Amino acid sequence: MKFSIEKIVTKDNFVLDGLFFEAVERDIAIVFIHGFPSNFCRNINLVKSIGDFGYSVLSLNTRGHDVLSIIPRVDKGYEIIGSAKENFEDCIFDIGGAVEFLKGKGYKKIFLMGISSGADKVGFYLSRNKESVILGGIFISPGSNISIARNELGEDFLKLMNESLKCIDEGKGDELLFNLIPVSCKRFVSLYSEDSSENVFPFHNNNSDFPILAKIKKPMFIALGERDSFYNNPKLLLEVLKSKLGGKSNEFKLFKVGHSFDGVEEELVCQIKAWVGRIV
Repeated sequence: MKFSIEKIVTKDNFVLDGLFFEAVERDIAIVFIHGFPSNFCRNINLVKSIGDFGYSVLSLNTRGHDVLSIIPRVDKGYEIIGSAKENFEDCIFDIGGAVEFLKGKGYKKIFLMGISSGADKVGFYLSRNKESVILGGIFISPGSNISIARNELGEDFLKLMNESLKCIDEGKGDELLFNLIPVSCKRFVSLYSEDSSENVFPFHNNNSDFPILAKIKKPMFIALGERDSFYNNPKLLLEVLKSKLGGKSNEFKLFKVGHSFDGVEEELVCQIKAWVGRIV
């Protein structure tokens, strides 16, 4: 299978890199969205496995790739963004640009796939977009950013949240915090607030009805790793998702693997391909 580095132009005029593996038959294509603060080649074995199973796949470097990144604009200018400073809701433009690229290549059956926080972006996008060319969403190792931060920061969590809110009120929202992975004050609030658009998988809230995911009318494939250090009980979390989002087209899978699904890429893609075959 041949591959190329493509330039993906977003509706708001940013230029993103995409690693594009093109299958011989231009039938089904998958847009792959990396996690936080990753990039389009971090899960290259998984991306390559998708191609090996006969699908075209575009692994996209979002404007939130790596911690800080220089993102060029169509007008030859640039902005310094990366995961530390990105506006989460701009994923609408990033994913939309990838979809338009594939449509321009003639694809009429497109699936969106996100790993870790990339799953949040796919979920948010699908909750806002009902385009018929997009047939479903694939969510690998989704999680609750809030529970992860609370567990790792402990008593410092509320302190940092209040500090971030104060910085925003004072017009200093772009200042960086250096606890955990460096992020701006604005980004900290976006990542870890209950009412944020990033709170797509609120596993930490037993009373949540997963309102963002509930808006998605496309079929969903959700996979968790039972050895994922970010979860206390992945099996229980899948049961919660089934009870909230169960439907005949949705599939929930548990794998004996960690967060990145390293080493089981072929097994995962085989399961995904079987699910896709029941939809298309």
